[in-house]
Amino acid sequence: MRCTLDCIDEWVDSMGKNRSNIDPDKIPWDALRTLIAQSVFGGKIDNDFDNKILQSLVDQFFRPQAFNTDFELFQRAVGSEEHILTVPDQCKSHKDFAKWIKEIDYTETPSWSGLPNNVEKIVRQR
Repeated sequence: MRCTLDCIDEWVDSMGKNRSNIDPDKIPWDALRTLIAQSVFGGKIDNDFDNKILQSLVDQFFRPQAFNTDFELFQRAVGSEEHILTVPDQCKSHKDFAKWIKEIDYTETPSWSGLPNNVEKIVRQR
């Protein structure tokens, strides 16, 4: 994860050229997704299913819409009443996001990772 964050920081900093903000549409999303999914994490994955899960997560989070304040960090399972986390609009820095993450008081469900909420039951049945 640290390597991924360093790669993203380096790339965005080089594109930003000392500006405090960068237009999300100017970020080379395809290149970042490829770098993350194939180089940083992909080399550690040895089966197709896990690779598809990784690609799904990378596609979900690394896109211009992730900068929108109403961006849903995971999709609600069909028929679920669980709370959906969205990117908070008051967070502007790494420190703000770290604080927000520590204050989340919702119980994490498998859907936060793109899995069905009944995944534990499915695994037990095998």
